[in-house]
Amino acid sequence: LRFVNGALFFSDRAPQMLGVKAVVVQNNHMTGAANKEHRFREHLLWFLDPPSYFQDQTERFILYDNIQAAGAGIVAEGEALRNGLALARQLNRTVLLPLFCLYKAEPGV
Repeated sequence: LRFVNGALFFSDRAPQMLGVKAVVVQNNHMTGAANKEHRFREHLLWFLDPPSYFQDQTERFILYDNIQAAGAGIVAEGEALRNGLALARQLNRTVLLPLFCLYKAEPGV
């Protein structure tokens, strides 16, 4: 899993779940250069931007990381997200959402 295709890395998250650091990640499972750049940035794999891209001193952020007990349910998840967005609006902050992965009805996912 050190030379992994995009579906395994981005969708299945196989290397991350196994604690393996990928050396090469293909990004050919989606179309469009802008989409591919965004996906790499999202996973901190894009190294072509200058440092100033990440250092906007005027922008203020708030991190939304909803950790709830298993089985909390979609209603509790939705309510927590709405509360986080309302708080960000009141504080005039941009919400940073956590990395989401695809749901698969398989054991261990």
